Amino acid sequence: MEKRKSCFLWLSILFISMALLSLGGCKEESANRSTLHLSMQKGESTSRSLLPKDTPLEVSRYVIEGQGPQDSTFSVMSNTSSISVEGLLIGQWNLDAIGQNEKGVDLVHGSKSITLAKEPTETVIILDALSGSGTMDVTLSWDYQMIANPSLVVQLIDSDNNATTLTPLINNIATGEAKYSALYPSGSYLLQAKLYSGSVVVAGCAEVIRIVGGKTTEGLIELSLDKYASIPTTLTLVNNLGVPVECSITGLSEAVPALVPVTTSLVALNEPDAGSLQISWYLDGELISASNQCTFIPNSGQHRLDVIAKGPLLASSGSASITFTAIVEG
Repeated sequence: MEKRKSCFLWLSILFISMALLSLGGCKEESANRSTLHLSMQKGESTSRSLLPKDTPLEVSRYVIEGQGPQDSTFSVMSNTSSISVEGLLIGQWNLDAIGQNEKGVDLVHGSKSITLAKEPTETVIILDALSGSGTMDVTLSWDYQMIANPSLVVQLIDSDNNATTLTPLINNIATGEAKYSALYPSGSYLLQAKLYSGSVVVAGCAEVIRIVGGKTTEGLIELSLDKYASIPTTLTLVNNLGVPVECSITGLSEAVPALVPVTTSLVALNEPDAGSLQISWYLDGELISASNQCTFIPNSGQHRLDVIAKGPLLASSGSASITFTAIVEG
């Protein structure tokens, strides 16, 4: 009987000891883990006129992935820009975040390396790099019967002002058409074109092209030689990370006197800080002004006036155009 009591006592002591060791291990295990409070911010940069069809340009969800100590990883998706991830091992972590639109198309991404300590860690990832590459598919056309000995010079200018002279994929210049198609990194570009008759510029344009990863941005640009285009009263600048900026162009009629100064203005309607917009005016594809007001002296004939406006946010540029005729009076 005494032996049974002694055996039972030793078993009880052993069980309690194992339980205490187990609790100590849990505390040690939890002490090696921490919580990460993560926020994503949209970076500021440049760049809209020709956009990929059916492709929203606003971020609606985030995908965050991390690689940490002992080959540990995590992957989460969030509809908000702030999340918390619990139970991460203490140590060095490499984080990657992708901003997607509502259709799951990658728009922007960012990365960061951090060191997690015992206390919860707060960090911010700046999403300042556009994701992937997309296709530009643009056709320029004009009335070939209106000019002799035509030639076309087209340049694509990126957000760092690096210009590339483009070679047409299909060159039907004799019949008034040239098609340009190629793959480019995501971002906003300025497409600048000049149409020559011999050595004289007879038409031109400046359009903002928005490239999105895995998508095609396409459009037809008509270089008018004999037709009037309607004067736009409102210009919408699509800001893919904010509210569109609405502008109004004033000061230009369909017909103006030739060789007489003309002043046009671009007025932002719902932009609280209009001074943050970078404005560029092009007459027949030639840069003529870089301010909110533009004064120029047109030669006789038909012309195209383009305005490009760059907002402070990533890919927030816009463009509008007007064709008009300068008439010799007298």
